[in-house]
Amino acid sequence: MPESKRAVTNLSIAMDDSFTDRSGNRRERTDWLTVVAFGKLAELCHQHLRKGRQIYVEGSIRVREFEPTEGGRFRRPEIVASRVQFLGPLPAETIVASADDPVATRNSEVSV
Repeated sequence: MPESKRAVTNLSIAMDDSFTDRSGNRRERTDWLTVVAFGKLAELCHQHLRKGRQIYVEGSIRVREFEPTEGGRFRRPEIVASRVQFLGPLPAETIVASADDPVATRNSEVSV
């Protein structure tokens, strides 16, 4: 963010869901959400996340309103991350990043 010189990272996450429809057929659905992280948490996400990496996200939902250059007005829900846990193929280590905790440890988690 240019005014505050604070790091910001936007990422999209896929949420898969399976359900049975009214006819009894098994269906799958994927919904996409935008996650926004700020500060040190944004820097850690930028360093450790790649396409296909599994994460656990905690945060608050907000609705961003914007007006594109073509006109009109859009509302888009997004999650403002307060904690991100990186899951998956890191060897013997899980990294946890939190926007609230200023202490950093490296045993099994990293807090920001």
